[in-house]
Amino acid sequence: MEKKEPHLILIDRYLETLKRVRPDVFPKKNKEGSLDLSHSLWMLNKMKEPDFVPLTSYSAWITWVQASFYLHGLINIRNEKSQTRDIFKHRIEQGEL
Repeated sequence: MEKKEPHLILIDRYLETLKRVRPDVFPKKNKEGSLDLSHSLWMLNKMKEPDFVPLTSYSAWITWVQASFYLHGLINIRNEKSQTRDIFKHRIEQGEL
């Protein structure tokens, strides 16, 4: 079984959440940056591209998506922190990070 990097686990989870909760949202880049779900979906899809290299970091992009999801009521911060910690903790315990 292929091991995924933690950021890819989160990206997949957010893509699944958006598809399930807001299937009407389509990816659209906003040149100014935006907390609109369409821009967040564009960011998630972009991070999944195999040759993608962020200008800042995956963490910065994921944090932006999390802010958007929180703004739109798709995630709860306390729950998200707990789940994110669990993802990273498991990988550290397995000696993968």
